Amino acid sequence: MGWRESVARFIYRGTQQVKEDAIIVPLYKSAIGEYQVENIRDAIDAYLHDTDIYNAVNFICNSALSDGFYVTGDEKYKSGKAIDVVKEFNDTIRWGDGRSEKRLAPLLRIVTHELVYGGNTFIEMLTPDKLEMLNQVQLSSIYRIFRSPQGSVNRIQQLIGGRFNDLDPQNIIHVSWLQIDREPFGRGLIQPLIAPRMDIKGRQVPPFYKIKASLEYDLYRMVHRRGVPRSVFSFPEAGDELVQAYSKELQDPDVDASFATNTKIEIASEVGGPAQGVPAIINWLSDRYHVGLQTPINALITASGFTQASAIVAQELGELVVEDLQLRLKYAIEDDLYDRILIQNGFDPKLAKIEFHWGASNDYEYNINDIHMSFDRNLLSVIEARQMLRKVGLELDDDSKYFEEIEKKNTATTMKGQQVVVAPGDEPQVEASLQPTTYAKSQGLSPGQVAQVPPPAQVAPAQAPKAAPTAPAQTAPAQAQVQPPKPAQKKEPSK
Repeated sequence: MGWRESVARFIYRGTQQVKEDAIIVPLYKSAIGEYQVENIRDAIDAYLHDTDIYNAVNFICNSALSDGFYVTGDEKYKSGKAIDVVKEFNDTIRWGDGRSEKRLAPLLRIVTHELVYGGNTFIEMLTPDKLEMLNQVQLSSIYRIFRSPQGSVNRIQQLIGGRFNDLDPQNIIHVSWLQIDREPFGRGLIQPLIAPRMDIKGRQVPPFYKIKASLEYDLYRMVHRRGVPRSVFSFPEAGDELVQAYSKELQDPDVDASFATNTKIEIASEVGGPAQGVPAIINWLSDRYHVGLQTPINALITASGFTQASAIVAQELGELVVEDLQLRLKYAIEDDLYDRILIQNGFDPKLAKIEFHWGASNDYEYNINDIHMSFDRNLLSVIEARQMLRKVGLELDDDSKYFEEIEKKNTATTMKGQQVVVAPGDEPQVEASLQPTTYAKSQGLSPGQVAQVPPPAQVAPAQAPKAAPTAPAQTAPAQAQVQPPKPAQKKEPSK
């Protein structure tokens, strides 16, 4: 091998190594862990204390959860028992020690809110081998995540009560919303409102929600603070002691305070607010705030410039955020919960085809009488009827076992139209088949003769065969000739 081939192979190995072992997490972050960019407590504080954020988050979550959910699957696979297992999990799963901390629907209400304002939610599987108990992990306790250079999660660390607690990532279901640049943590809906920014000189600008809070406080002080407007009092003829006494009285006077003095004074008051006026600033900040929330609900409640058409368009745009949230939760529930449940109960998730759906189910609520009537009219097969009976609540064996028993007994299914009603206790009789060949053999004739013989109802009296000249006992009553009536004889008058 020449030196050219050696150099080429060395370069090829290097490119292959880069493609297979791409580094996602820097080595120093892999060693010290990765923290959330913004403290999750800021997101919780903004959600709890800011009316616009609180209203927007609740509106999005309620829109996603208000119609409920349901599951579907392949009902032919294992006679629909995989669907029953998933439905039982939805109704019985526990995620806390409280009496009401059970069922999947209440858990989704907590998970949805955490995803919207915090971008993350963590659920611990207390019984991972037999998924019967979950634990809703406190979101604010998650401190950092340790990952390998290739991005695999090695450890999730809590900081709670001043001590660290390591969680096994194999037992943690971490659902994140809007992961950026392969970060371990997700970002919530209110991320632009709680994140600090930098100005053009590199100085930190407070988060938007804190600027809004400061403006609200300034408005409060402008309207309700003592000593509005701020003024400067001048007492030219007063001495120092008298000026100090006046200053003490005028330091924080009430808005409706009045004073009386016999000393000549001069008053100079400030004009509050910038040149463009406070209302313009408030409107601008309010518009930017609504853009950051990505939902028109606050504008629809407070603004008066919406027409019916524009309100419908705004509502449709707001529903896009709801649909994205529902899609993220759907995949997390199917992959992290349902697939695990099916495998633990001996089912194949690919064959079961379990799907999580948002909204109300459109299935008709039928009963046993509906199934009986449909089957009696030959509208349902045996398999379809048994599937519907399972949905009603009857516990039936697998269909394969049912048909095996039928085959063992050598029983044949007879059409209802051929069954003859008999007395109770007797065996049901079956009419002869109407098939011409079978009927001809039973009568000792050929199929052609059966086809040539007209039915009895179509035989005319004139074409009926004559009775044989033998004894009348051999003539069938139906074949006897009809004798014409004799004319009545006239009676001779008596003499």
